[in-house]
Amino acid sequence: MIESLPVTVTDLAVVGFVALAGLLAFAWGFVRVVLVVAAWVGAIVVSVLLLPEVRPFARDLIPIAEVADAVAAVAVFIVAVILFSIAGDMVADAVRGTRAGFIDRALGLCFGVAIGSALVCAAYVGLSWLDEDQEQPEWLRSARLLPVVETGADWLRALVPGAAREAARAGAEARGQASGDVAPAGRARPRPDGDAEAGAGAAEQGYGARERGALNQLLRGSEEP
Repeated sequence: MIESLPVTVTDLAVVGFVALAGLLAFAWGFVRVVLVVAAWVGAIVVSVLLLPEVRPFARDLIPIAEVADAVAAVAVFIVAVILFSIAGDMVADAVRGTRAGFIDRALGLCFGVAIGSALVCAAYVGLSWLDEDQEQPEWLRSARLLPVVETGADWLRALVPGAAREAARAGAEARGQASGDVAPAGRARPRPDGDAEAGAGAAEQGYGARERGALNQLLRGSEEP
């Protein structure tokens, strides 16, 4: 039945994800969504800033340094998210109680659709960077929304700094070389064409030297009385 539809399963999944993001943002409201995003970003910043201060206490309690650092970072992050979320809920409730409540929900719907679309395009960018030299799977190539997603992905790539793009591309190339360019054990790697041509040229030069040596011997023999 799905084959008879003008859209694919991938199209339905993309539309459903974007619609879900829009409905959630409509239910929460624009202000609440923005404050939630700000709470998570602020919690990450606080975790980075406070981790050096909390790390010694965590390492005193946990002998493994890596585990202690991870526990300390997660603990600071959770506490910061809770505090920022409480403050954000207070502000969002105050805005919803005013006449701007409907406008807040309408803006939230638009913002949610934009966020959902951006996440879909970001997922496509990540997939293209991971499998840059490979052909796209059929379920992706047959999607009707692929041109739209590619346009959004191009916009996102334009926002990413050039150094980050090169680093991601270099990582993808390194993974491809590690998986496909390594010669099997016990088998010599075939030499490039340039090495083969160099070897052939050396062989020709060596043969010419032997000919010249034999000719010189014949000349010296003919000159002797």
